[in-house]
Amino acid sequence: MVEGRLVGARHRIDQYEPPASSIAHRVPETGSSVDPLRPYLVADDELARAGKSAEELLRRLVVLSGAHSCRSLSVGPPQSPQGQQSNSNLCDRSEPKWPKVQTALFVWSIQRWACMTQPVRIAVAGAGNRGQRYADLAMVDGRAQIVAVADPDCTRRDELADRHAVSTDRRFESWEALVDGPRIADAVVVATQDRLHYEPALAFLDGGYHLLLEKPIATTPEQCDRIVEAAERAGATFAVAHVLRYTPYTLTLKRLLDSDAIGDVVSVEHLEPIGWWHFAHSFVRGHWRREDESTFMLLAKCVHDIDWLSHVVGRPARRVSSFGGLHHFRADQRPADAADRCLDCVLQQSCPYSAPKIYLPCLGDRARERWPLHTVTSDLTVEGVLSALQNGPYGRCVYACDNDVVDHQVVSIEYEGGVTASFTATAFTGFEFRKTKLFGTHGCIEGDGTVLDLLDFRTGQRERIPMPTVDMPEGLEGHGGGDAGLVRAFVNALVSGDPAAHLPDPRQALAAHHLTWAAEQARLTASVIDLFGADRP
Repeated sequence: MVEGRLVGARHRIDQYEPPASSIAHRVPETGSSVDPLRPYLVADDELARAGKSAEELLRRLVVLSGAHSCRSLSVGPPQSPQGQQSNSNLCDRSEPKWPKVQTALFVWSIQRWACMTQPVRIAVAGAGNRGQRYADLAMVDGRAQIVAVADPDCTRRDELADRHAVSTDRRFESWEALVDGPRIADAVVVATQDRLHYEPALAFLDGGYHLLLEKPIATTPEQCDRIVEAAERAGATFAVAHVLRYTPYTLTLKRLLDSDAIGDVVSVEHLEPIGWWHFAHSFVRGHWRREDESTFMLLAKCVHDIDWLSHVVGRPARRVSSFGGLHHFRADQRPADAADRCLDCVLQQSCPYSAPKIYLPCLGDRARERWPLHTVTSDLTVEGVLSALQNGPYGRCVYACDNDVVDHQVVSIEYEGGVTASFTATAFTGFEFRKTKLFGTHGCIEGDGTVLDLLDFRTGQRERIPMPTVDMPEGLEGHGGGDAGLVRAFVNALVSGDPAAHLPDPRQALAAHHLTWAAEQARLTASVIDLFGADRP
């Protein structure tokens, strides 16, 4: 994948435009003529215009640097569009084109090319579902290597380490053991539980690692501020797992909006249909059911929706209000005949939240075994699932749990210039893609994560725009390609040494977190929070 990596170096040095005959893209050797992950490999269309080979690109860098000869690099003269030698030898120039500083940049680029022939070394702290998914995605195109795993659960730790052939001396029982030893990786994925983000994130940044951090950044505003400030001080490549930004759906929608397809955006409606069984799994029985053990639902589940809205609208938020609560998953909603555990309950066939009905059908489905079933048990047999439901937290009646997070919430946001957005997160839906309506001065768009329907007021014409599919190994397709897009962008940033070309400014993620806290404050105080003039990013 050398050519793909060198694109970023070429783009940083100048705006040189290769001839049309040289427009090409490195396609993985999968038998396909189109790279299904192409949208994630480059930042924009211009970056896709790479040379036909690494050798050709090196020749161009020599030319641009003003060097008098590239023969010492064993690079021949340029080729004509028909593949024949050109009469003009661009590798022999009488006058340098660039001053010394650009020539130094050229030398630096050649040095980076030598380094980039080696895969990026990534360690994983937290081998749960998200850590395992990001690790597997990083390996898809061969540009990264998992070199260490840290997790207190030996089963999860060894499962991930075995899959990536991590040596036994690089399997750690804690993130502390990893960070306290010699630096053995270029970057770390921190995918620990929400309340365990702060300390490892700071420690790895202080230790010189680049960082991919699962959302939320942390569970208090002050901790989030300190992590982002630490990343800035360290000059680290820092990505927050706001995966919705990286889907083909979002990339297509953003291009439409930026091309004035519906004029100025005036308002947006956005729905997060969490899904009845997903909410029961994660927010009633699971890790995110209690604020004191994790955080409030809007931050844990929806901070990347708040970030996505700001990204799509393209304006800073000014005011926010919110309403919602815990409506259904409470003891006073419990049916009279319900038992404390689903396996003992006479209502298990009729109850929509029956654990056996949710988890037993996952067996034999690789994607569903990976999630949600693997969270319940690592014994992927009927007996293993039933044992986990009889003895573990995921077999409890949803009306007899210790959950306290809201099961529905509405957020209203006013952005600079009077643009408005309404966001709804609710448990009481199917498990579906997010649904969005965008209303503009010249048109409107409706989307569901798989297709965009555009109505142009100027012509009266309607257009349906399907999304490109992203072919991924089974079980790695999460968030409509957003998981793959995030990891690809992070690896691109590491390989190119140019995070700004591939990742948003971390302060955008920080702003979304502060807006999410303001929304929760508005819900708790039944007020409208004015953000104008606040000392926030």
